[in-house]
Amino acid sequence: MPSPSLSGHDVGIAWPPNRAPIALAVLSTRQRQDAEAVDPLIAKATALAVEALS
Repeated sequence: MPSPSLSGHDVGIAWPPNRAPIALAVLSTRQRQDAEAVDPLIAKATALAVEALS
């Protein structure tokens, strides 16, 4: 069985009304196999970026 990944990432482009597109990339690396999952971290970072850009 393969070991779980120690990194996670997501990228996207948002097209807000009447504004230029916004590209967002979130990258994360864990230091240990038993560290918390990266998906919730990526979701929180994305939410914070969207809030800041609103």
